[in-house]
Amino acid sequence: MKLSDNFSFGNPTRIIFGAGKIAELGSIVVGKRICLVTSAGFTRRGLTQRLRDALGDRLVHVVDTIDPNPDLDRLDAIIRDVRAAEPDVILGLGGGSAMDSGKVIAKAVSAPEGWTLALHFRDGQPVHRNAPLPCYVVPTTSGTGAEVTPFA
Repeated sequence: MKLSDNFSFGNPTRIIFGAGKIAELGSIVVGKRICLVTSAGFTRRGLTQRLRDALGDRLVHVVDTIDPNPDLDRLDAIIRDVRAAEPDVILGLGGGSAMDSGKVIAKAVSAPEGWTLALHFRDGQPVHRNAPLPCYVVPTTSGTGAEVTPFA
């Protein structure tokens, strides 16, 4: 890049930070049917229940089986389950894998029936143009930056 080149970057990420914000998620997350994407450890440690308390009956589906760096086949299986729950919002909770999985799920569940990540990444099927579901993420680690980017 030369000094005379033009460059512009916009990242419309809104960050809300502070103690007790989990309890406020009910007023932050906009949606009637929320799907939580996280790992089993957060369910064991009680954080999934805290989110149930904060979101009430709006939390219609929980995926707490996200492992580090999940593969395409596992994500496609999860996407099928999430699609059946018909959420209108995805909420990712955890480290980079859970947040990135939430973003991928938000995009993939809006795809036409039959479209899969495997078909795209292995067979070159184009990415669908449907808008992703709204996706909120709650980071529990530092360093990945997954909470401030649209990339997964």
